[in-house]
Amino acid sequence: MISKACFGPAEIDELGIDENKNPFELHNWCEDDLYEDGNYCRNISVEELIEKIEDYILVFQNQNLDDGVDSCKKLVTWLKAIFT
Repeated sequence: MISKACFGPAEIDELGIDENKNPFELHNWCEDDLYEDGNYCRNISVEELIEKIEDYILVFQNQNLDDGVDSCKKLVTWLKAIFT
């Protein structure tokens, strides 16, 4: 659903729904082995997934990125329709 990459150090964060319809959060360090113990993928609740997406809405609003705001709002609406 949402993927964010950072450079310096290189890392990836993802929010999504797996093949069993379980929401998840993934964090991967890509740069070197120094941070590999910080890698994780964990199941989260639908409520937590929605909260995290709503956090992205605030970031996009602060940056005047209307497309990002609209996309995230559509995701939240879809999640609430599917899971509640």
